[in-house]
Amino acid sequence: MDKVKPYVIGVDLGGTNTAFGVVNARGEVVAENSIKTQQYKRGLPEAPSGTDWRS
Repeated sequence: MDKVKPYVIGVDLGGTNTAFGVVNARGEVVAENSIKTQQYKRGLPEAPSGTDWRS
């Protein structure tokens, strides 16, 4: 039977980019990548006129 190699997956969900990576048991990054975070309007409630969601 093969020895199991534990890995940890990390994901950073940001407003501009979503980054992700895989780290092995020694803490070495074995894979990493990022993609543009997309904003979807479908399914979100309409904000009243003049609403500032940043506050």
